Amino acid sequence: MDACLQSNESLSYTEYNVILQNRSNIIVARFTSDHNDRDVPLDVQLLIFSFYTLESMQVMQSTRLNILKVNSLANTLDIELQMLHTSCFEAYHPYHGTVVREVLGKWIEKTDDVNDITFTDESFKYRINMFIEQCIVKNNIKILKILLKFGKYNIQSLVEMTSTQNYEEIEARKDCVIECISFAAGCGALQCLKLLLQAPDLLNWTEQLRPVMLLNAIRYKSHNLELVHFIVDRLAMAKICFVCDDIMEEIIERDMVEIGQRVVALGWHQISNCNKELAAQVNGRCIQWLTERDVNANMYNNNECALDLDEWEEESDCEWDGSEENEAWDVEEETQLDIDTIASLAPLIQSISLQLSREELVFTTSCPNLLY
Repeated sequence: MDACLQSNESLSYTEYNVILQNRSNIIVARFTSDHNDRDVPLDVQLLIFSFYTLESMQVMQSTRLNILKVNSLANTLDIELQMLHTSCFEAYHPYHGTVVREVLGKWIEKTDDVNDITFTDESFKYRINMFIEQCIVKNNIKILKILLKFGKYNIQSLVEMTSTQNYEEIEARKDCVIECISFAAGCGALQCLKLLLQAPDLLNWTEQLRPVMLLNAIRYKSHNLELVHFIVDRLAMAKICFVCDDIMEEIIERDMVEIGQRVVALGWHQISNCNKELAAQVNGRCIQWLTERDVNANMYNNNECALDLDEWEEESDCEWDGSEENEAWDVEEETQLDIDTIASLAPLIQSISLQLSREELVFTTSCPNLLY
């Protein structure tokens, strides 16, 4: 049902809410029915019921606006928190995005107002980070994009802040982004990761040489190879020599040969004897890979000075790359030399032949024993 709502954002909010309420009724009925065999505690049933019978975003926004209309200074924080919570957890609708932008805009105004003590920079960041985590859990990329923009965690904001904000503020925000990346990796939120890892080279990885996001992806989402490969690709773009000894143990335990090969090829880990012993205990594809790797290394060391005829043959079959060293011998081209040029070289050739003949005669007469 969520997929239906996500794929058809052109629904009016009334139609959207009807589908949503129908889903809520079905879920509540499953837990509260007298015919089910599950012994669900009453407090859990009440919690589920209260969550899925929340007012719609449209009703909450109307209530909020009516309160502000009566008193523009009224504290509507509770209902606004409920609205953002709903927008993060429920299937996305454009109306949700509009409401979230308005609420966050009001929060920023209150944060900048020194006379308003209901909002501070720290409380604003705390709430933004809380809702970012909720979006990651639900893989709600569209609301996440809005939160990153207003929280100044998106790429554009990080680039702009480099020239306007102090160093500590920039680094603190970059650290928050890295924490969100690690959390998203553990949740398997690939779409959110694509948004958070748009420019890994802009982040500060000096305190993150052991990439927790890759460890989380392998430890909790090893079945999702697309997710793991994506994280490796993005981390490689950072051009940092990461330390992956603990990650390699997780790789071997889960027999993820392709990931292990990539980690070693990127120079993030050197295979140790402990790795080989662990691979032998697991007795999967990793031990075969490590064994073949050792055999190839020994063959290379034993024949370090030997001529590799197979490689030589492959190089001879390669196309000419423009250098004179690899230029093929063209017999037809050689036969098309200028006849006049050859004729002009004839006197020089005859002179060289006569000189060689004289030297040979002198050599043989001075050493008569060589004739026998």
